Amino acid sequence: MTYHPNPIPLHTLFSAWVFSWAVAYIIIRKTFPQINTKWCDPTFALLFTLSYQLYLFICILFRINSISTFLKVLAKFVIITTVFKLVPLYFVWDHTVNWTNSIISFAVLFSIYIAYITYLGIDVFEIYDDVTESIIKDDGRLRFLPFNTLHI
Repeated sequence: MTYHPNPIPLHTLFSAWVFSWAVAYIIIRKTFPQINTKWCDPTFALLFTLSYQLYLFICILFRINSISTFLKVLAKFVIITTVFKLVPLYFVWDHTVNWTNSIISFAVLFSIYIAYITYLGIDVFEIYDDVTESIIKDDGRLRFLPFNTLHI
């Protein structure tokens, strides 16, 4: 099965799951400080997705053949990394992180994500190959909430 939806649905991207988790975590921690949220800390997940995004950026750099394409990809990655990774990480990282709990909660969420993707009949590698192709071709299939079609 080849996976090429138009647009690429956000619910199939693990980064979107982690971003949603981080936003919910921040809101709950700030609104209800009496709730013990140490068991569901998204810090490790944010660092993991940030690391993967940097890896993806390096992989894409090897496939780019022009300066203008490089600048477009760089601008997208800076915006996406700042909004969806660094800002949530900034708000989450204001306490001592229990790394064991953070890693376990990441593993649970990742397992649920893999089960969901498998249920949809999609190969996780196809999703990220498709995302990579969309970024390189700048075809507008990768959409983000505030940036609808991030054509630069």
